[in-house]
Amino acid sequence: MLEIFSATIAGIKIVQETFDKISSTLDKAQHIGEIAHHVDEFLNGYDQVQKDRFKRNSASNVFSINNVAQEVIDAKLASEKRQEIATMIDLRFGWGTWQNILKIRADRIKAERERIKKERILRIKRRNEIMKQIEQGSIIVVVIIVILIIVYFGFIKK
Repeated sequence: MLEIFSATIAGIKIVQETFDKISSTLDKAQHIGEIAHHVDEFLNGYDQVQKDRFKRNSASNVFSINNVAQEVIDAKLASEKRQEIATMIDLRFGWGTWQNILKIRADRIKAERERIKKERILRIKRRNEIMKQIEQGSIIVVVIIVILIIVYFGFIKK
């Protein structure tokens, strides 16, 4: 049970810390690259809070009002911070910048997932090819052994 709280607390702590960093450096930033690292940390923390909210651990009491309230409040706080950052970035760099950041990030995440999926499929194909080669090699060895046995017993009877 302590693990869920520590993970959720870590996620919301990352959200709050990076929010403070972004809001303090945003006015001085000349381009989005100066705060990109903080935005990335913020989005990772936000995702962590959302994942922790729906993660079920059999060791904890998922029906506890304390657990449910903490998860809902942390998710709401993270959503509020996300909206505030979106507004601040859009005001500083122009309307649509935040949505563009989210779209590009989602595209990159999707591309990475597809790459991992293709890599996994390729590994499975390679494994199947190796298994097929082992099977064929085994058949050849068995056929050779059978032929040798037939030849051996054929010479013994003569």
